[in-house]
Amino acid sequence: ICAKCHDNSYKQMGTEWAVEVKKLTKDLQTLIAEVRKMNLTSEQQATVNEARKIANDISSHPSIYAHNYDLITTLLSEKIKQLKKIQRINELIC
Repeated sequence: ICAKCHDNSYKQMGTEWAVEVKKLTKDLQTLIAEVRKMNLTSEQQATVNEARKIANDISSHPSIYAHNYDLITTLLSEKIKQLKKIQRINELIC
């Protein structure tokens, strides 16, 4: 579809983007499942809920990355970073 408006190099790039977004989404979903088992503060729970909403929205619209790759990967990476921080904090407390 991309090649209709762009040159053929976009086909490979689109495939790479899709793979990256799928990987980041899966990583985020895994972290969400792990962190949800922890005793979270209300602020941490809000962060988890926001991450879950983003992961669900992206999963529900698998081609969203096509024109929003930078935004999508930035959001996913930031949520992964936030959840890893929550995970580390909770592991130190326990």
